[in-house]
Amino acid sequence: MKIIYKNMVKYSYIFMCIFFFLIFAKKEDITGTIRMVGTSIFPEIVITTEERDYYFDKKFFDEYAKYVGRNITVTAKVKKDTIWLADRSKSFDRYTIKWVEKKE
Repeated sequence: MKIIYKNMVKYSYIFMCIFFFLIFAKKEDITGTIRMVGTSIFPEIVITTEERDYYFDKKFFDEYAKYVGRNITVTAKVKKDTIWLADRSKSFDRYTIKWVEKKE
């Protein structure tokens, strides 16, 4: 019983840390061109700036697919992921938008 209680407490702390991180994450203003990349089976929506590409999360696909080819400004919370090649010789940074709000 003690083990179950300790695990519940541990996972509660982890969940609270993640929750507060998402609430207080820094919001960025991103201005760029909306593009559609990927294949016809797995399309992705990307906002391209001069510095980098920001990939929209799948839940924003339908909302922002209608802006393809246009320049827009959004306020977003961005998560940075590091993607490695199979032999771990080189890594790439991928910026994924987890929360977004379109600015007029």
